[in-house]
Amino acid sequence: MASDARSSAREILLVHLERLYTLARLLTPDTTAATELVVAAAAAGAAPGDVSTATEGKVWALRRLLETYRADTAYDALTWPDGPRRRSADRRPSEPAVDQPLQSHREDLARQTIADRLPAVFATLRTSERVLLFLADVEELDADAIGQVTGQSTDAAAAQVQRARAAVLQGLRADLRPSEQALVWAYIPEGGLRDSLQAHIQSLGTPLPGGLRHSVVSVTSAPRRARDQAPTASALATSDESSPAAPPAATVPTGRGSRLLTRALVAIVLVAVVGTAGYITAQWIDRGPETNLIMLSAEHAAERPSPNLATSRLDEAERYVQDELNLRAILPSIDQATLEGVTLAELASNVTVPAFFYEQANGTPVTLYALSYRLLDRYSGRVQLDLDVLRQIEDDTHFDLHDLGHAQVLVWRHRDVIFIAVTDGDAAALRDRIVMPS
Repeated sequence: MASDARSSAREILLVHLERLYTLARLLTPDTTAATELVVAAAAAGAAPGDVSTATEGKVWALRRLLETYRADTAYDALTWPDGPRRRSADRRPSEPAVDQPLQSHREDLARQTIADRLPAVFATLRTSERVLLFLADVEELDADAIGQVTGQSTDAAAAQVQRARAAVLQGLRADLRPSEQALVWAYIPEGGLRDSLQAHIQSLGTPLPGGLRHSVVSVTSAPRRARDQAPTASALATSDESSPAAPPAATVPTGRGSRLLTRALVAIVLVAVVGTAGYITAQWIDRGPETNLIMLSAEHAAERPSPNLATSRLDEAERYVQDELNLRAILPSIDQATLEGVTLAELASNVTVPAFFYEQANGTPVTLYALSYRLLDRYSGRVQLDLDVLRQIEDDTHFDLHDLGHAQVLVWRHRDVIFIAVTDGDAAALRDRIVMPS
């Protein structure tokens, strides 16, 4: 039942992931903090309850993110005060006397004026006002739904939305020249302010950071207990042998009937074997070569190809990778090891990642591969990391160690980049000498 609730929560969160990230961008100072807030909301244990419509799912997801933010922040920006802010009552400028043929031109100018000035005005609003405008003018929720998300009554939510819109108008009036104010007043009744708000707020939430979808799937997936709890075939066999024999349901046929039954059973087994072999073969053909990134990295490291760029400077290697693959990877320094160079490794068909070659003081090589969560999303059918590995590296201070026999592999994360280090030596000792920049 808990697994079903987690699956339901995950589905709702993924459906509304982009709007959740946009809301997080309004609450947090940068994209990293926004990503962390969304993942924290996804990891929260609350189940969605009875959700029967898309709007109810949206309200539940947005409320969950706000509750996570309120629980983890010391800010008081979302206290949703009952009293309105005191604002000076600016006089509405009179509309300019413009002939009708110039109406279209006037609206275009007003639209452009709002688009140019709105970002600065929006940035000066309180956090609560920005959130309310997102809910009302981007998500187009009514006052009742906004009240459910923010924990207010319907009347209080409606009043807060009106005050937030008034704050935008006041900011525009203060920032615009009189002639521009007249144009804006002429255009706002046409819905221009809402259109500009939608465009600006939506621009804050796109595109989604690489890895965010993987992180949400990871933290909302039920633990794999079924495999550990499921009885093995040998255990079942032992249990069956030790249990008392059940009385036969019917007399076993003899003679000709028994031979016919035997032949029928042999035919059924042959059909099942042939069918299973065909299915496995088809699956192997469809799947192509091994997709496990840990195995692919270990196989590539065993070949130890020559670097495309020979360098001992981390910044030169980082710059080379950014120029060639548009991947910004901040390399670690490894105590008692030096960088020798970097190459572009094609681990699978059309899947290229950088490989950095280090050599330790004892002569043991270390090959370090870097990839982004976005690459995992794009090539999910060709390369993959097991969900257990992704869970292990959610904390960027945790290393996941794999002993393959012929090599040992360390996997960890730094920001949105996943590192896979392959060595012939002791990976546990290597882990203690890896230093990531702060």
